[in-house]
Amino acid sequence: MQRYLGLVKHFLLIATPAIATLIASVPAQAATLASSEAKFQLENFSINPKDIFTDVGAFTETISPSGIGGATADASAEANFEIFDNPRQTSANNTSFSKVIGERADDIAVAESIAGVIGYNFLVPKGATFSFDYSGFLELLTSIDNPVEESAVSEGLVSLMLYDEKDGSLLDSISLKGKIATPNNGDFITYKNAGNFSIANAFTQNSFGGVKEFARTDVNGRYSRMFASETSLRLVEFKSNRAAVAVPENTSSIGLVMVGGAMIIVAKIKRRSMLKNL
Repeated sequence: MQRYLGLVKHFLLIATPAIATLIASVPAQAATLASSEAKFQLENFSINPKDIFTDVGAFTETISPSGIGGATADASAEANFEIFDNPRQTSANNTSFSKVIGERADDIAVAESIAGVIGYNFLVPKGATFSFDYSGFLELLTSIDNPVEESAVSEGLVSLMLYDEKDGSLLDSISLKGKIATPNNGDFITYKNAGNFSIANAFTQNSFGGVKEFARTDVNGRYSRMFASETSLRLVEFKSNRAAVAVPENTSSIGLVMVGGAMIIVAKIKRRSMLKNL
């Protein structure tokens, strides 16, 4: 259980929430924007889980050192897991969206959203194959007017993992990950497949550089794996989306503020696992 929870905490990028001392700045008209959105869908299962768990979390904060702020921060998340007698009709999906807008040069705004779905005890008979279809995307956007006075950050992570219930070992995984920091370098967006996920279609586009940046990656395909012995599987799919705007000198404060909502889902997963004696 500890190893499993450690992986969840790592992928959700958990840190201790705090707000560093903010420097004073001269108010000026500005327009900054950052948004991060992700969606994922699982369907057409070959076997149903014995139990399911869904959860969401959201965190927003706006700060104006001058006291004349006009920043807005929005975060929303939704998660669903529906089981039908026919596993081909069973489906799971979740959505996570974070968006912030700054109107003045001293505005600071952050938003974080978390969504997760878990399927417990997919019991695969000896010699049988476990499979399902998947599709999803991650989209990031930033926009600023003045790179001297403004900064925007957008990042996101989508992770889908299959664990062996018996020993908690990670068997297969696929992830989408990206980050844009405007006006800094090092922007990226990518997907990574480790294991038995076949990718039918994958498309990544981006526009990096300048004061308006954009990135998106879409994937869809099928997971399929045959098990030589009877195996009980746990499926974990979750996402974390964050967006922030600030004056450049306060960019270091963004990472300290953007951590609130993730603690909610980690705490609930831990409590759930303890109740199930995992």
